[in-house]
Amino acid sequence: MWQLLGIGMLVVVFIVIFKMNRSPVYQTTTNDVLVKFHSEAASSTFLNNKKLQMLTTWTPYDQSTYQGTVALSTIQLQELICKECHLSQDQLTVTRPYDANMSTRWIRF
Repeated sequence: MWQLLGIGMLVVVFIVIFKMNRSPVYQTTTNDVLVKFHSEAASSTFLNNKKLQMLTTWTPYDQSTYQGTVALSTIQLQELICKECHLSQDQLTVTRPYDANMSTRWIRF
């Protein structure tokens, strides 16, 4: 009886250790976008726009680029930002991380 209980406990411990140390499965978030501004004024206009800030949490990617997750195409998002911030399309670039040969944000399951 005690031997079976001991073996059962060992099996549970090995399963827990195996689950903790297994290779993670990664998946990119397909709605990730990068918004790169070509001027500091355009960037600050974007950051001060409450409607665009409510779309997602914009994370600084580098000095003039912000990353977020939006269920819009890059073209739709660029048009929306231009409309809301009164910018021209040559003042910013909207890409997917994998389109721009930049690292993607990974999610671990």
